[in-house]
Amino acid sequence: MIPFETRVGKKRADFHIHTQKGSPTESTLTADQIVQRCALHNINIISITNHKNKKGDGKNITEQAQEEAEEVKKAQLRLTEKGEGIPLLIIPGMEVTIFEENETGKKVELLVYNPPKEIYPEIPHEELLEMVAYYREIGKTNPTANRPLVGIPHPIDEWRGGAGRTLGTKIIQRSAELGIPCLWETYNQHSTPARNEESRYLAVHLNAIFPDTVKIGGVSDTHHPFELGSCCIETGPFENEEELLRMLEIDSGEYTIITSDNPNIERISKTLSLTLMRMRGDPRIQALGPKELARYTPRKPDQN
Repeated sequence: MIPFETRVGKKRADFHIHTQKGSPTESTLTADQIVQRCALHNINIISITNHKNKKGDGKNITEQAQEEAEEVKKAQLRLTEKGEGIPLLIIPGMEVTIFEENETGKKVELLVYNPPKEIYPEIPHEELLEMVAYYREIGKTNPTANRPLVGIPHPIDEWRGGAGRTLGTKIIQRSAELGIPCLWETYNQHSTPARNEESRYLAVHLNAIFPDTVKIGGVSDTHHPFELGSCCIETGPFENEEELLRMLEIDSGEYTIITSDNPNIERISKTLSLTLMRMRGDPRIQALGPKELARYTPRKPDQN
């Protein structure tokens, strides 16, 4: 894959990355590989968003998110000491399974950045959003406080825990009522082009109703080394969260979702993920229909 060339004065971000340490049954990506790939593709802002779907594992969500982000920070320091790498902002995050199910009966997942310690797996979405609103309000008067954010990953991929149209709309509506922004993932490399297009269409529709709430989020949902750098969000320079969120407004015209020129990246990523799931006996394989499985069956190079 050819490294992206960053335009002068631009920033590149990827707000959806999984690591081997935090998601050992799904990801093969190490902290050292993350910082190396970010340097290669000029990505300066990332968030580590491993899964939090089990209760009673001995760590609250804040501790887990900070620990996994810290591992990447240490890898970045090692690279910097060698005179390599680029400046990298690492935001603690988590992909949390919430209480509600989507229209296919799957538990829904939400991305939480700088997650409050009180958040727990299978928390109702309204309680989660109210907690985020509470801590964001505290952050207005306490400049040292981490202000959490919520994102909706792969919204239309309901078989992967996407919120879907109905619940996704409810989450955006409640976020608007609470006055908090919500990052909507309009591109995910594991989603089909049709679903990415539908996600973008729905984001535009919701933005027309809730213009101060819907922001661009995501994007790569990286689980494996070759996936990191396949896509990212490019924005102009910014000094704080407020400026970044303004750029990520759907109709701001100040961001670009950059994707790889490899037309098969979605199929390659999905095929590898499904193969790993099969090897590990992941029960989610049983939930996929024959069309979903066939869509990502490995094909010969001369086939599209």
